[in-house]
Formats: sequence, C-alpha cells, structure tokens
Amino acid sequence: MKIFVDFASYLQSLNKKDFERYLAIFLITVTILVLLINYYIYSKSSNLLDKIKNMETTVRKTTKIIQEYEELESKEQELQKLLEQNRDFSIKAFFEEFCSQNQILPVPGWEAITQPLLGSDRFDEVVISATFKNQTTQKLVNILDLLEKTEMVYIKELVIKKTDNKKIDFDLTIATKKYVG
Repeated sequence: MKIFVDFASYLQSLNKKDFERYLAIFLITVTILVLLINYYIYSKSSNLLDKIKNMETTVRKTTKIIQEYEELESKEQELQKLLEQNRDFSIKAFFEEFCSQNQILPVPGWEAITQPLLGSDRFDEVVISATFKNQTTQKLVNILDLLEKTEMVYIKELVIKKTDNKKIDFDLTIATKKYVG
C-alpha cells in the first residue's frame, strides 16, 4: 500500500508538462504492448487454425484410404473364395473352349503367361493375348459381352484395327487371377 501512496505523491509533485509527457509515454507503451499481444495471439491462432485444417484434410484422406483398403480386402476375400470354389479353372482351357463355342479362331502363337500382380503378394495374374483377324463388329460385341459375363475372366486390353474389306482385326488380352497364398 505504501508503494501506491508514494507513487501518488510523486505524481502530485510533477508539474503539468512532465505529467503529460509521462502519461503519454505510459499510454503509448500500453498501446504498443496491447498491439503486440494482439498480434501474438492472432499469429498463434492463425497457425493453430492452419494446423487444424491440415489435420482435417489428413483425416479425410486417411478415412478415404481406410475405406478403399477395406473395400480391397473385401474384394480380395471374395476373389479368394471364388478361386477356391474353382480350383480346377484353367484360363487356357477356358479360352480354347470359348473360341470353339463362339466359332472364332485366334492367330496361332497365343499362350497363357503368369506374371506377378502389382500391389498384391497374394495373387498372380494369368494373361492370354490373342489376335483375331477378319471378324465383324457384331462378333466382337458378342465376344465382349460373353467375356464380361464370365466371373473368372476379365478383359485386360482390347485393340481394334480396321481392315479394307469392312471387317476388323482385334488383339484381345484376357486375364484371371491365381491365388498364391
């Protein structure tokens, strides 16, 4: 309490000019301190808001990745069950039978090739690439429709070439997956 009394008596002893000068210095100092504190709070809150936005974005991306992973896991389990149900399935035998049933003849030289499936250590991919010459567009559409309905085989690539006699040649690549454990 004595400090306040001493301070009050000091202020009373000052002349008006000194008092106004000290008061102005005090107000300017307080104003500068308030501005610095406001700036500090603003910059910290802006940084925190930016971090929160980044975290929200990361959470959304992570959630999406987790959902995609769960979908892939589910599809892999379904595929594994399908492959276990059809253990004797051979894409080569399927392709030969498919060609004879649909009365199409591939150019000789096609072969079933097994290759590792990118991104999976549990499955390999068995691929057959064949070329068919002098076919009609209607025949191609029928073939594609039948292949699309086949559960064990999928169309990997199709290249169509037009010929001079209003027929088409096409290179068809089909594939299936093989469980390797």
